[in-house]
Amino acid sequence: MFINHSRPPKAKYRIALKEIYETSTWVSENLHSYNMDVDRIAVDGDSVGCNIAAAVTMLVKTRDGPKILFQVLFYQFQIEISKLGHIMF
Repeated sequence: MFINHSRPPKAKYRIALKEIYETSTWVSENLHSYNMDVDRIAVDGDSVGCNIAAAVTMLVKTRDGPKILFQVLFYQFQIEISKLGHIMF
């Protein structure tokens, strides 16, 4: 399934993350209706979508959401952490 989520500049990053998290929860609860295996959920993203896919995977894990078996990240943006200095999250 492909999720049509809110995109900047109309929406902030958090809104897309919330929409995709809620959709992943709905999907896991309704996969049986589509004859799909709930134990084989994956997320993917390309470019900036990589950040959202990774963030959703982490959010699902911390909130005991649906089990995500794997993630696929295309064209991810990588920064050498040692060059960033201190970052507050």
